[in-house]
Amino acid sequence: MSGLLAHKLKPSERTLRWVLAGPAALLISILIMASFPMILPKGAGGVNHLIFPVLAFPLIWATLIILPVSTRRIEKMSMIYAALALLCLAIIGLSIVV
Repeated sequence: MSGLLAHKLKPSERTLRWVLAGPAALLISILIMASFPMILPKGAGGVNHLIFPVLAFPLIWATLIILPVSTRRIEKMSMIYAALALLCLAIIGLSIVV
């Protein structure tokens, strides 16, 4: 948010944006990176499913930082973040069980 628009936010919205753009973005980025090897094929060399998440991590993290800052509907963004976290946890959990 620019300095001109930041004063229009409620304190609760500002805190939620900070949490979503900070610790939540890092945690969900790590969860996405951890669940990628279970989704991606191994490739010819057998390491593609391990290398791609490491290379894509900065892009995923940057996207998850920018989204809550630029949106007007922060409640919807928090639901999207929760759904992403649950999906990644389900993928990781299913790979451990199977």
